[in-house]
Amino acid sequence: GGPTNFTLARLAAEEHESETASRGDSAGCKVGRFLLSVWRLVRSGAEERAWNLQQSFGKGFYVLPWRPQPDWPIFRALTRLRAVALRDAAGTYVARRCERLEANSASAIAAEDELMQALQVGGPIALLSGATAGSRFLLHASPSAACPLAIAAAYWALAGSLLATAGFVAPSAGSGGDKERAVEVEVGRLIRLGEEAAKSWQMQRLPFLDLLVSAWPLWDIASRIEEHYLTPPVQSRRASGRTLKTAPVSAAPAPPQRAQGASVVDPREPVCPRGPGREAMARGLERQRVEVIVVYGRCDRVKILHRYLLRNLRINGGVVDRVHFVVFAAMQEDLEYLQQLVADHGPVYNIPQVTGRRLAKIYSVCEDPDTVYIKIDDDVVFLADEAFPNMVRERLRGRCGLVSANVVNHAILSAVHQDVGAIRNFFMPPDEWVAAEENVGSKDWRKPRWLHSDEGLAMGVIMKQAQSQCVWAMWECGAWMHESFLSRLADGTDCAYDFGWHDFHAHGHGNFLGDRFVPLPYTRWSINVIAFKKEDLAEARAADLAEDDEAELSVMVHHRMGKRACAVGHALAVHFSYSRQDDGIMENTDLLARYDALSLELAAAPEVTPRR
Repeated sequence: GGPTNFTLARLAAEEHESETASRGDSAGCKVGRFLLSVWRLVRSGAEERAWNLQQSFGKGFYVLPWRPQPDWPIFRALTRLRAVALRDAAGTYVARRCERLEANSASAIAAEDELMQALQVGGPIALLSGATAGSRFLLHASPSAACPLAIAAAYWALAGSLLATAGFVAPSAGSGGDKERAVEVEVGRLIRLGEEAAKSWQMQRLPFLDLLVSAWPLWDIASRIEEHYLTPPVQSRRASGRTLKTAPVSAAPAPPQRAQGASVVDPREPVCPRGPGREAMARGLERQRVEVIVVYGRCDRVKILHRYLLRNLRINGGVVDRVHFVVFAAMQEDLEYLQQLVADHGPVYNIPQVTGRRLAKIYSVCEDPDTVYIKIDDDVVFLADEAFPNMVRERLRGRCGLVSANVVNHAILSAVHQDVGAIRNFFMPPDEWVAAEENVGSKDWRKPRWLHSDEGLAMGVIMKQAQSQCVWAMWECGAWMHESFLSRLADGTDCAYDFGWHDFHAHGHGNFLGDRFVPLPYTRWSINVIAFKKEDLAEARAADLAEDDEAELSVMVHHRMGKRACAVGHALAVHFSYSRQDDGIMENTDLLARYDALSLELAAAPEVTPRR
């Protein structure tokens, strides 16, 4: 139940639009921001939810007024969060119940037990029976000795019972008689007394978590009180001036589209509108020949890339006319796989005759001056449908030499992604491996998923440098990049990565130290997915290209030509790993299997419409 991610994004956008026009309680306010965080935690996985709750989640909730607010039904969300948390694996949370102090009388202890039993019934009956038991408890209990949560539950049960028996419906501004106003005043007093009692119980290390999973069902009671303030039924804010920001549970979420004239309330959680289909993306490039050069070596990666290449072939509605596989370093099983792949998909797939030494042979394929070539590493494990068409168009504009895709897990562009707020915070799980739920105690183990939390600082700073520790050298940084991307792809906010257009050489190419040219540290960039023409290789020196094609093409060729290289934000691709990342990612994560599953899903779809 509750709103979906798509619904939350739309509601936030609508609230922002309304706030801009009139009021000041947009999704940027504390209550609204907390409400959205609670619903996202409800729909997160058990491990991620537990990690957040056992950190500092909800700390700010104590400074908010605990009142029913029709525009922000927070208690409904907290009730749902409590329910899913209590269904998580046994032992995940320790439910606490206030200890009774010896100063309390036997009658007070009996009344507290009666109150607890009455509130466990659930539904409207719990309010009525809870009010009776609550009155008895408040008569017998000593405020200094009784559990503050029991006192809060008693006051709130009385408030809810009063609302129910009085037939109270929240009056609109300027309406309601003396009876309604009197009821509202008394209910407000009881709610405030309960709030003061509950907030006084902050003796534990994690007060919000302890309150959430306490045996006292405070949020269930508060939610039933809140329902009285949510009538009449949900209407548009613009129509009624009063809105409940949740869609009916049974309603299917609409695709995330931006309303005409509406602005996104949170730039880090954009509503990504859908773009044209693949046929429209290829329009205008029908006569432009495009060939892809795959630097081949690992069949487990190419199995994934192959599905995206097939999707991009011109015969399948894409822009690619031919795919060349240039073998750089491969084992026997990798060669056997490649030979079968080319046999199955020839002549579009082929293994060309090459010349030159080491890395230089990759570019010996480029003989036609009019063709746009796209060189791609074999471990690119995701390609957006618009990536190749947009890279080709940018190269044809002529303002850049080499044109890069917008690559996730990229030594330079990952820093750009962090700068624009696209990267979500993920953290490593506990060091130990955990047993799979269905195989506890056996020798079958699974790798724990990384945990998402955007409330604190990031795991680290991504240096805008070609061979920095993060992301180039550390597998942990690579895994972080992947987890962030996959989470955004899952909830339709992957357009957050779209930075528009990036100039790799905005600050020049480097400086001379005597006769030696020294590139700037951020001038060199990874050439995982690049578009270029034959003329862009004219200034390349064969010997240097053979030893380090990246340094030669990303820096030196552009320096000699006096041109820039650039990246297109609207051309998303994912690079799996640098050599120094690879062992750690493969040993400690299941990311390759997840990208494999993702590519299978896309391959099965006849048409994947991009979200932008």
